[in-house]
Amino acid sequence: MKYMNNAKSWQPIHSLELQHAIESCARDVAGRLSEPSLVRELSKTAQERFGRPGPVWSDLDLATGYPGLCILFGELDRLFPGEDWDVIGHSHLVELQCIIQAQKLSSLSLWGGLSGIAIAVRALSRGGIRYQGFIQTLQGVFLRHYQRNLSQAMLHLENGVHMGDYDVFEGFTGIGRYLLAFAEQPELRKVLCEVLTYLVRLSENKTVDGQSVPGWHIPASHLVLPQEKIDFPSGNYNCGVAHGIPGPLALLSLSLSAGVEVPGQSQAIRRIAEWLLEWKQEDRYGPFWPQRVAWEEQQTGLGGSGWQREAWCYGSPGVARTLWLAGKALDESGWKQTSLETFIALAHRPEEDWNLHAPTLCHGFGGLLQMTQRMYAESGDDQLNVVRERLAWRILESFDRNTPFGFSEVIKTEHETSVLHSPGLLQGAAGTVLALLGLCSTQEPEWDQVLLIT
Repeated sequence: MKYMNNAKSWQPIHSLELQHAIESCARDVAGRLSEPSLVRELSKTAQERFGRPGPVWSDLDLATGYPGLCILFGELDRLFPGEDWDVIGHSHLVELQCIIQAQKLSSLSLWGGLSGIAIAVRALSRGGIRYQGFIQTLQGVFLRHYQRNLSQAMLHLENGVHMGDYDVFEGFTGIGRYLLAFAEQPELRKVLCEVLTYLVRLSENKTVDGQSVPGWHIPASHLVLPQEKIDFPSGNYNCGVAHGIPGPLALLSLSLSAGVEVPGQSQAIRRIAEWLLEWKQEDRYGPFWPQRVAWEEQQTGLGGSGWQREAWCYGSPGVARTLWLAGKALDESGWKQTSLETFIALAHRPEEDWNLHAPTLCHGFGGLLQMTQRMYAESGDDQLNVVRERLAWRILESFDRNTPFGFSEVIKTEHETSVLHSPGLLQGAAGTVLALLGLCSTQEPEWDQVLLIT
């Protein structure tokens, strides 16, 4: 199979039955999410996430709070103007603003802090017409505080990288996506260049225990999960978009395609892409990637740790999408070919091997749908049209009117199945609806920039 440039631009699904089902479902869920105080209360009384301490709601988080809902209502306002979705979104934004004034912001991150809030406000701004004062206030706060975080991340390049230094969720890849979205602002464009310079350095080899290794090696002492410290006593290289090196690859590539370039950027893109291609594995259906590569595997060139799934956060489609972006940036058709083959493979791989159990964005069918829709729009491969319709029906089948928000997160382990009732963008109803709505419009959305897939 040879990649052909048959891009069709953003294409809605052809089935009117499916379009009507999506719109009906979206309106139902949006109605459940319309009252800010009620959504917050329902979330806080839901069971704790996956049996771990902590609520399923955090006011200021893009992942689990008001910013994610603002993005949903901004998109509904764009798709269905004149239906007062902007009014509902405004009520969530007012609540968000009051909480910021009371609590103050403690993070600059995309998924849990200021960067995500700024993108959420922009989503409700009617193309930059509204809320400019709020956006500029957030920009001022960011500019006063980012340097300390970036200096610390730079220091860690020498004494041990932390995942939260560079990743999409907490680190400078996610923050950089906010900066790229607002790159028309000279001060933010300048900071974006500083972030890109940091990521270029992250991509360069370093010496650890006398060995030359990729700069994104995370020592065991800096791994987050206790089990991960046990499984990887010498550290690892994370291959997930959410927390691993594909995230920086995406930002470096998107920035270059947008005309924002720093010295060494093209070489950094090539280093990371070629490393990922070295770790590409194959089954009878096509390419896939491990979630992590162990220190020992990197040194021997053998292996690839863990099972695969067809997800955004830790999954082969997420990796493949970043390779597509890199291929666009450097005009490498072979990288794009591998990316497309990965998406086509999932059309043939049995669904039980996808390891997806929920309709949501992070590690569910929603995230896979959004990536597939992007790839269909840019590749024009009709096999992906079949996949996206299949995914849309699969998501709609999971809608349950008897749950608080209509869609729920499902986590399956060897011993149990847990259900999470969340309204949020990342693992909840808002993100699921956003993925579905993309199939009903001829205009491509902007919201999925927070996934670093565009």
